[in-house]
Amino acid sequence: MRTSTEKSRPGGQGSAPGARQRILDAAREAFTTLPYSAAGIRAIASAAGVAHPLIFHHFGSKNGLFEEVARELEDGLLPGLPPIMARAAAHHRPEELARELLNHAFSHPGPFCVVMLNMGGTGRNKASLPGLSRAVRMQEELAGLLVSGVLAGADKEDAERYLSVLTAALAHFVGAEFFHRRALGLEDQSAYRRWVEDVLVEVFSPATTALAGGRPKEVDRLLSVCRKDAAPRAKARRRAGARTKGEATKTRILTAARKIFSTRPYNAASIRAIGRAGGFDFTLIHHYFPSKADLLAAVAREVFDEFLAAAETWHQGLADRPPAELLALYTHRALSHCVEHRQALGLLIHNIAQADRFGNLPGFEYITRFHEVVFNHMERLLPIRGAGDRLARWLYTLMTMAYTFVGAPDYPAASQELSPTSDAYRDWVLETLLLTFLPAFFEIEKTA
Repeated sequence: MRTSTEKSRPGGQGSAPGARQRILDAAREAFTTLPYSAAGIRAIASAAGVAHPLIFHHFGSKNGLFEEVARELEDGLLPGLPPIMARAAAHHRPEELARELLNHAFSHPGPFCVVMLNMGGTGRNKASLPGLSRAVRMQEELAGLLVSGVLAGADKEDAERYLSVLTAALAHFVGAEFFHRRALGLEDQSAYRRWVEDVLVEVFSPATTALAGGRPKEVDRLLSVCRKDAAPRAKARRRAGARTKGEATKTRILTAARKIFSTRPYNAASIRAIGRAGGFDFTLIHHYFPSKADLLAAVAREVFDEFLAAAETWHQGLADRPPAELLALYTHRALSHCVEHRQALGLLIHNIAQADRFGNLPGFEYITRFHEVVFNHMERLLPIRGAGDRLARWLYTLMTMAYTFVGAPDYPAASQELSPTSDAYRDWVLETLLLTFLPAFFEIEKTA
């Protein structure tokens, strides 16, 4: 029999009724607005009005709490998906699938926010990737629904590739809405949602129709062309020459900061961690950079300038290629470089979901500018004129998916049992993008 002391003790079996639900409510707010690494147990407990040991009593660990929140969010999202897919299959209207999926996603944004906040999570083992096993199971279930419905004629592996891109697109456009509205210049929310609906209909409906008829032959031909491409890979150039002791120290700080900022979100990247990564006393940083924001700005400027300089080499020798080959080869070269030099994309993907929180900090201007410059570069490169906004939407989405799979490779690479820095993973990304985006590209060519 419990005593009155046991009933009132924080974390005891007799904790106040509703405490568990208050913890879940506070955790849901934390995990859908902050990366897993930045959502603190003590802060969640404070928001729930409980002592933090009570969280461990109910959920065992922070990971246990996260898994419970993820399960609740998915329970709100997943039951609505089979009816949507069944209606689309019965009516043979892939555009209906795109619209209904989008409306359902905007009605249940939580899971997509969690994905965007954590898709950049890195680590040496699966334990550091919260929710990986759950995400893999969900992907397999949804792929099964597609193959038995609107993609009845598709190979299951191709359906899984298509689904990887579709879910990543929904995660971006629902879970990182603020960033994309800002990048697109769409302040009005209804205008932005119409833009996303156009993307899903124009990009994914052609892919649905094409894959339902089997694997497009053009994909294998273009993959063969890419395998034969012998274009040299551009290497990032760092400033050389004699340096003073102060310049050498500053370079050492920037090198360590690049590593931390490209593998952690801004609010989980500490000055102490940068000091540990560089093997120096963290207080030294403040002699060169007054604040963490100033250090981020210096890193972002250096990393993105290197990336954009490399991007200028990817189009060499492609001017006379047919449009589809030009697209495939350019994408192959870009992926080859980025898999080896992922710091720019890592910095982008780790912070894109928190643009509303940190968008005015020095350094974040480079994140938005990067998106704009690469988009404009690719738009000028493709020899297609007269397609207007449709080409722009297609290109914006392709670019977003490419840097997502390279800048946040750990989840998709682990699900495929591949190393995220391997050529095999690069080839998986290339094939996945071509399978998904080529059908819409060919339609744009016809109508331009």
